[in-house]
Amino acid sequence: MKSSLAFIVIPFCLLGACSKVKKLDDMAKATDHMEATTKQMAENTGNTGTMYEQIRSKETAATRLQEYENLQKKTVLMQSKISSAAIYFMSQEYQLATEDEVLRKPEIMTDLKKAAANDFVRKLGDLYSQINLKKLDPTKDISHHNEEAMFNALASAIHFNHDYQEHQAKKLGIPTVSFYDIVKGALRKDKLEMDARANGRGVNHGVSYEVYERILMTGDRKEMLIELIKARVDMLAATGLHYMSNKAGMNLEQTLEGLAFLVSQGYFGKIDLPLTINNSNTATRDSVIEALDGALKAKRFLENELGIKKKLVKTIQSAYKQIHLDGDRELENIQKRIDELVQ
Repeated sequence: MKSSLAFIVIPFCLLGACSKVKKLDDMAKATDHMEATTKQMAENTGNTGTMYEQIRSKETAATRLQEYENLQKKTVLMQSKISSAAIYFMSQEYQLATEDEVLRKPEIMTDLKKAAANDFVRKLGDLYSQINLKKLDPTKDISHHNEEAMFNALASAIHFNHDYQEHQAKKLGIPTVSFYDIVKGALRKDKLEMDARANGRGVNHGVSYEVYERILMTGDRKEMLIELIKARVDMLAATGLHYMSNKAGMNLEQTLEGLAFLVSQGYFGKIDLPLTINNSNTATRDSVIEALDGALKAKRFLENELGIKKKLVKTIQSAYKQIHLDGDRELENIQKRIDELVQ
C-alpha cells in the first residue's frame, strides 16, 4: 500500500525558532538602522521618512514572494514549508511598521493590514480551489498532496509575529497583532452579525468591520478561513503526537492494526504508536503541552465562539485514543489536554 504507515510526518520547527527564520533578524536590524537614519534625515532636511517606507515595503514584498514560491515547490519538505509560511506572515509590512508618530498612525496601519489581507486571500483563494478538504490530514505523504501540505503549513504558521513587532510592543506597552489575531477578530464580528440577523435584532446589530476585516469575510473567504483554523487544530495536535511517540518503534501487531485502519479508512484497526513521553525530558514535555494548548485554543475558538464543532482527523484521533498517561503531574496534565482534544 502506498502510504505504508508513513504518517506523523511533523515539522520540528513549528513551535520554536526555525533556523531559516534567522534571516528575518537581519531585516529587523536593518529596520532599526533605517528608522534611525530616517529620523536623522527628517531632523536635518525635513524628510518625513518616505525613503524608509519605500525600502521597508520593497524588502517585505520581496521576502513574501520568495517564501511563498518556496512554499509552492513540490520538492520542499514539510519543515521547510512551515518555515516559509512563518516568514511569509512575519514579513507582512504591518509587522515591520514602526511606532513612529507618522508611520504608526491608525489610518496607515489600517492600509497596511488591508494590503496584508488582500495579498493573503488572493493566495489562499487560488490554493483553496486546488485542495481536497478530505485530504488535509497532516499524516498523509505530502509528495502526493502538495497543495494540502501548503494549506496545512499556512494554518500552522499563521500565528507567527516578527521579532521586531514583539520588541516594539514590549517597549511601548502595546499588544502584538498576528495575522491570526486579525482573522479571529473578523470571524468574531461575523458571528455577532449573523446571530443578530438570525434573531431579528436590527440589520446587523451595529457590527462595523474594518476594511481589512471586510476583505476577509467577503463571499467564500469566511469558509476558507474557518477551514484553515480547522486544519490548524489537526496540525498542532499532530505536532504534539510527534513529540510524544516514535512510529519507527512499532511492533508487528501495531503495524498490522495501523494498516487495517488505513485500508478500511478507520472502520477497522487502530493507530497505536509506541510512546516515548514517559521517559522524556522537561523540554520535550513542555513542547508537547505547548502544541496541545495551541490545538485546544483553536478548537475552543471554533466551538465556543463560532459554534462550529471540530473533530480531529481519523488517524490522529485514533492515535490519541490509545494514549492513557499517568504516573506524575506532568503526564496527568498532558492526558487532560488529550481527553479534551479527542471529544
